[in-house]
Amino acid sequence: MSVPEFKDLGKSARDVFRTGYHFDKATLKLSGGPRVVGVEADASFDLKTFTCGFLGKYDAEKYGAFRVNYTNNGLAVGEYHLKGLLSESVDVNAGVSINPAESFNSCRLGAKFHNALLHATCSVTKDFDRNVELGSSGVLKLSNLFVGYQASFDTNSSKITKNDVGLAVEHGPASLHFRCIQIPRELGISVFYRVNDKVDVALDAKTASGDEARLWYAGAGLAYQLDEQCKLRMKLDKNCQLATSMQFRAQDNLLLTLGFSLDLGSPRSGQHRVGLGIDVEV
Repeated sequence: MSVPEFKDLGKSARDVFRTGYHFDKATLKLSGGPRVVGVEADASFDLKTFTCGFLGKYDAEKYGAFRVNYTNNGLAVGEYHLKGLLSESVDVNAGVSINPAESFNSCRLGAKFHNALLHATCSVTKDFDRNVELGSSGVLKLSNLFVGYQASFDTNSSKITKNDVGLAVEHGPASLHFRCIQIPRELGISVFYRVNDKVDVALDAKTASGDEARLWYAGAGLAYQLDEQCKLRMKLDKNCQLATSMQFRAQDNLLLTLGFSLDLGSPRSGQHRVGLGIDVEV
């Protein structure tokens, strides 16, 4: 059992709630594997706006991996990742973000250390307005228990912008994730259970302090692999918002996703949504 990065604690439960849903939009994704240098092109549009983007990847084996992401809103991101610097446990990454439309530009330098007991990261992000943000995270493995913490500090405002702790326990097909975001502003807990090789279930609950009251959320999710070509997903929250999606593997290189969101609490409100996704691998 490897040690995950802090952001990946509780990932199994999050995937049940977030992966495979499309609402109020139609998306089209064209992708190519290593045979075409790992290039991907994405295009998506919703009811009001049209957004499209380009994602390019190139793995130079011993010399690292390059990644370029561009969207038509003006944002361009370039990244470089090198694994195994000095030793197999040390990785480095660097990146730059440019958005001429909003006059926002930044650069980032980070490093990662990972072994059988620890996964730690550190980063320095500097925008061209001379603001610098320092970030770090760490996850320590103690048998089946993972204890993590992440923090970031903005030197311009002299404020801590992240102050989060996470605790995860894995035992066989079940996992539990406790989190506290911006201690003690938001508390959350999620549970994941793999019933068998076809069915995954998850529960999620959180509470956060608002400006005038304390807010809370609770939901349950299900992912069911009907057969080799079809997967069903469903989730329901405390407000009786039911979301469901069906993914069909029409061909080896074609994946179709159809999603619905129903407001069961107010069926006549007109707040129901639908979405369509098409993934094509070339």
